[in-house]
Amino acid sequence: ELGIPENKEFMPMAVIESIVDWIDTDTTPVGATSAEDDYYSRLEKPYRTSNQPLADISELYLIRGLSENDIIKLAPYVVVRPKEQEPKINANSISLPLARAISEVDGEKLVTERPAETGWENIPTITDSKLPTTIDSNYFELRLEIEWGDVLIRQRTWLERSEKIKSPYKVHVIARDRSTLGYFPVIAKNNSLENNISKITP
Repeated sequence: ELGIPENKEFMPMAVIESIVDWIDTDTTPVGATSAEDDYYSRLEKPYRTSNQPLADISELYLIRGLSENDIIKLAPYVVVRPKEQEPKINANSISLPLARAISEVDGEKLVTERPAETGWENIPTITDSKLPTTIDSNYFELRLEIEWGDVLIRQRTWLERSEKIKSPYKVHVIARDRSTLGYFPVIAKNNSLENNISKITP
């Protein structure tokens, strides 16, 4: 639906398999067209796969088959969460392309039949998804853009809400990122990857 990958030398399944190989714990390719350490170690600037869940969406730039335009298209639908947390789909905030991706049967109506004013008050049924569903979230991403004269500042902040947090608002900052990768394509195209990464953790 998003037209990924733009490089037609790679089939969508080849990219999916390369992402799986990037985060799994072994060095054996999952498919004939995927990429593991053997591929990346033979590049002009070699590196190895992470072999663990993504720490940041900027890692997608390192995975074979994904271009910058692909990652810009993917960015609104990709999230990196604490790995100890079970991934859940929020039926009240999921977008239509992502809903269709997780469920061919119930995905579209999950969004099109969602009550506009109240959202889902009870967890809807998704018959063919392996991901559990919820109607609220404990993790949030705040996007900030400030323009002051010729200066433009963009920042992403990740927040966690929990009853265990010792704060009047039960919310704390997990991380902040002032990079321009993914979400901010205009700046990302004019700067190198190294110059765009500037992560600040609290």
